This record gives sequence, structure tokens and C-alpha cells, in this order.
Amino acid sequence: MKKVIVLIVTILVLTGCSGRNQLSQTTLDPEFFTGKIEGEITISAYDAMVYGRFLEEAARAFNEIYPDVKLI
Repeated sequence: MKKVIVLIVTILVLTGCSGRNQLSQTTLDPEFFTGKIEGEITISAYDAMVYGRFLEEAARAFNEIYPDVKLI
């Protein structure tokens, strides 16, 4: 039993301290994607009250780069 607890704690420590954030601003960089994006994208969140402001800011930034896309 003690080995299982040590293994679980080790896994939690390693996953909590591993690596850096893999996302970067290049995903919204217009030079990153050279194709044309148009149409509609539906966005939803589990808890819109918590994530609402973040989603609005992200949608605004996305629309500045890709104005032909309607975000719902």
C-alpha cells in the first residue's frame, strides 16, 4: 500500500512540475496560417459566468485578425 501512495505522489509531483505552457501567441498570428478562414464558429463553455470575459476578449482578438468569421 505504501508503494502505491509513493507512486501516486510521485506522478502528481512530476505532472504538476513538468514543462511549460505549450500554447503561444503564434496560433493567432496571421502569418501562422496563410489560408482564408470564413464562416461561423460556435463557442460554448461549461461555466459561462466564469469564462465569459475571457471568451469575449479571445473572440474580439480573433475577429480583429479574421473579420470574415462570425463567432456565436
